[in-house]
Amino acid sequence: MFHQSNGMMRSSDSSVKHALGQDYLPWILIGLQLLLIGCVAGWNFYDARLESRTYIGSLLLGSSPGVGGPGIPKQLAVLFGGLLWASILVGVLSVTALFWGGTRTRSARYIGILCALLALWLTVFARWQQIAWYGHRYRAGPVIEQLMPIATELDRRWPKYDGLSDTLGPFMAYPNGNPNTLILLTPQPIGNQFGALAAIDRDPAGHLRFELSRGTDSLWIEYSPDGALSKAAFTNGLDARYQREQLIRVDRKWAVARYQ
Repeated sequence: MFHQSNGMMRSSDSSVKHALGQDYLPWILIGLQLLLIGCVAGWNFYDARLESRTYIGSLLLGSSPGVGGPGIPKQLAVLFGGLLWASILVGVLSVTALFWGGTRTRSARYIGILCALLALWLTVFARWQQIAWYGHRYRAGPVIEQLMPIATELDRRWPKYDGLSDTLGPFMAYPNGNPNTLILLTPQPIGNQFGALAAIDRDPAGHLRFELSRGTDSLWIEYSPDGALSKAAFTNGLDARYQREQLIRVDRKWAVARYQ
């Protein structure tokens, strides 16, 4: 009799643990999804190399995208690709929990949370570039501190001919005599992810555009002494035409932009 009662208790304990696992494991998966969403969005915010959504397919395959922007180290590409695959796996398990989970996972609340998570994932990928540009603005602070002495010098005295500057090093002015573009003969590294200062343009209103080159990609830091935005298109001293694609203000006088 005692053995029979003890066996029933063990069986009851086992069924309770099984039920708890069925009920709570899907909610743990929900928590993991929230964590993964934060990791993916946060990585895009802090790493300028992940701006383009076209990279995501390459990263899922574990390759390093290098077309249209700076390449990503192989180890980093594999790590981020693994994060994306983990997000997909956890998402699939969360949905299939509707069939293998306990009674709590078949509630309207659980289904509503799944729909909210799907909407959150779609928002992250729909706003992928916007998140990256908020990251550009965040990272621009230290870069602007480095560019401020150069902007102050050039705002006070814009050179007319090829020359040598304490802040710029050797440069060439185009067109010589009445330039609106300075090409640095020795590009200067600026910041950790913005690349190197390669050229500076100045328009008739006195706005300065600092071109920061990252391989085949370039970002521009703009300085406006009067606080007004520069024109969306300009022609540099080499007769190259540029059209602005995107811009985000850092403060009243500084902005980050991309031109094509």
